[in-house]
Parts: sequence; C-alpha cells; structure tokens
Amino acid sequence: MQKSLGKRVISGLTAAFMALLNLNGPPGMYRALAAASDYTVNLKVFDNDGTTSAPLDGSPETKYMALATVEPKGGGNPKGWAIRNFELNGKTEAQITFTDFITYGADGSDATLPQFKYDTDIDAVSVRIYQGTQTYNTYSQIKSAAETGGALPYITDYRFVPKGSDASSISFDLVKDVVYYQVELEANTDIQVEENNHLYVLAEATHKNSTTYYFAPVVFSGKNHTLTVQNSAENHWVTNNNSPGDRFHGSESESIKVNLVTTTSPNGLNLNDALNSGNKTILNNGDSFDGFEIKYSDLSLKPDTSDQKTYYTKITLSRDEASSDYNYKSILGDSLFY
Repeated sequence: MQKSLGKRVISGLTAAFMALLNLNGPPGMYRALAAASDYTVNLKVFDNDGTTSAPLDGSPETKYMALATVEPKGGGNPKGWAIRNFELNGKTEAQITFTDFITYGADGSDATLPQFKYDTDIDAVSVRIYQGTQTYNTYSQIKSAAETGGALPYITDYRFVPKGSDASSISFDLVKDVVYYQVELEANTDIQVEENNHLYVLAEATHKNSTTYYFAPVVFSGKNHTLTVQNSAENHWVTNNNSPGDRFHGSESESIKVNLVTTTSPNGLNLNDALNSGNKTILNNGDSFDGFEIKYSDLSLKPDTSDQKTYYTKITLSRDEASSDYNYKSILGDSLFY
C-alpha cells in the first residue's frame, strides 16, 4: 500500500534523524554526531621568564606521550581512552588531537575494543602528559609504567601552566623551571650517625592536587650532610605507595614539611612505617637526638644562579659543648676525678 504524503515525510525525517546517530560506540551506547567532537591539546614552550618562546631542552632519547581518558560528566568510571605519541624535544609548540577513543572495558588493557567519538554533551576528557624512554600501547600499560617509573607524569625541568579550556580542547604553557630541593643537616660539633641509629628524614610536599614524600636514612660523620631530593637529573619524591611522585616547583600553592624520625625497632623503618606505624618517634623542634637539640628552618631559597632555583630546609643539631666530658675536664681539671 502506498504511503500518504504526510507519512512519507515523517518516515523521511525519522530516517534522517537516525542517520545522525553513530552506532559505533560501546555496546548499548548511541551518540549523536551533532555533539561528537575531536579533543585537542595545545602546548607552547617558554623560557624561564614565561614569555619568551624557546625550544624544549630535553634529551633526544626521551619519548613524549599524552593519555586522554573519557569519563561521564560529573565523574564515574572511565568509559574510554586514547594515547598519542608526539614530538616535543627542540620544538616550541605541539598540538595533539584525539579523534577516536577506545572502549575502556575491564581495565583499559584491550586496544581492540570498539572505538567511539567523544560526546561533549555527556562526556568529560582528562589528559596527562608523560615522558619516558619507550612508548606504550594501552591505558593499563602506561599506568603500570607510571607506578614503576618507566613513564613519568611530568616533563623534567618544566612546569605546566594551564591557559584555558573548553569542551573540546585544553591549552598549556610549558615554562622552563629548573628547581632543586635538598635537606641540609648542620651540627655545631662533630656528630657520628650510623645506620644502626635508625635516624631518617621524612619530607612531605603538598601540591595543589597531590601529596608526595621523601624518605631516606641519615648516615654521616662530621658537621654537615646534604640530602638531594630533586635536581635536574633526579627526582626522589614518591607517593604514599612508593610510586614516582610529582616534583616540587616552588609555587605558592605548594609547601614542604620536614621531620627527623627514629625508632627503637631493630629492623628500622620504611616509608609506610614512617607514615602509619606507631613504633616511631617524630622529632620536633626542641627535641633531642644523641644529646643534640634539633631545630628546623622554614623552607628557604638560595640566591639565584642562572636559571636554577635551589630550595632547601636546614636541620640544625646543637650540642651545648659545656655538657661534654671533655669540656667539664677542661673546666675542673684533675679535681674532676676526686
């Protein structure tokens, strides 16, 4: 039976509407192409003044990767992911475009699952930039590598400065930022701290969106000892589960707290013990260790040298020299023994 003109028009409109739907997304998901979008990350590189464009000064062997994760607006479990490798060393800018995303599945390990378009109406995208010595093919691979230090969630000697975003793009400036941080111990007379004394430095860095830790034994003889936490080649900050952690950048939103920690346990301490165990002693201002009174300085910045900034916390160990046997003898002479 021939359809009436009105029914043919309605049927045609229905077909046209269905043609707007993309059925290539995850099972059970329909996405309107009118809301589908690419997602773009724009990076620009600057010298340490933040205004002079300058090529990124990195190692030729370093690989750069961007991991984009699609989640429902308002939060929830990942729906999809995509990885893009890009060139950055020696360049002043880079643009990274994500056109399709792979369905997340159980754990982001299967790159053969269906792909779908990012829908600005119902989705949100987060992006993390990584550097490493090799590239990775799946979400789970790059996340696992980040936990072991194979993929680092930062670019050495640069800081990210957000410059704006909308539903389909985000822009960052990469600003040269060579920041060192160290803990300096200074005693007013010779001290000998051995491994079996179980003395440790615990530093806690609070960043805008994370907290990282530095934990190391203190072993030295003499009056001065310096522990390097980060420099242009090293980063010893870790998360509370010992994964590689964010560096300290010296921004106003960051802070560092330092304490000496000790224990009577013959097995000593590890980071987890220092954070959670009751079998430890945190040494505060005015406390003593081996007869030395402890004082902590505020976070300080050494005078600038070229484009390098060196922050430090000083721990002063002071012994009243008149309290030592040697000094009592020098004062009382042989009468000390009668």
